[in-house]
Amino acid sequence: MRKVIKKSVLLVCSSIGGGGAERVAVNLGAELARRDHKVILFYWSDKIDRTYSVDPGVRVHRSTGASQISRMIELRRMISASNVDVVISFADVANVICSLSIVGLKNRPTFLATVHSDVRARDTNIKLSSKHRLLLYLHKYACHRADHVVAVSDGARL
Repeated sequence: MRKVIKKSVLLVCSSIGGGGAERVAVNLGAELARRDHKVILFYWSDKIDRTYSVDPGVRVHRSTGASQISRMIELRRMISASNVDVVISFADVANVICSLSIVGLKNRPTFLATVHSDVRARDTNIKLSSKHRLLLYLHKYACHRADHVVAVSDGARL
């Protein structure tokens, strides 16, 4: 019989409702908790139309930060204080925030970024603002810095 090593896993997404990436985060959190891993779900935005039910075995932390930088600082403190083994982020903004949050940490956790849409196809027919171009660049940077990247489809691969 194989001995399973229990991990401390931090899931990071923009919200716990509304989209497919958020649904995946909530479902993954429930399954990891069911397997006796310590799971924390970090998010920063509420969706008015829908909120997914989070498993009681998952500790939920809603960020109090009003900006992406303050959320990044809060996340960095949480990662350091919680001795997290693995950080899994869901979608572009969360990938960027996680990637920048772990830069230079003494006990850097394994970082797994997930990509849930084909950003090139999504952005083909629109005029990109400089802010949007910066996000695309930082997302690509985050995925290159990640220990692993999971894309939900061939089209979503960077």
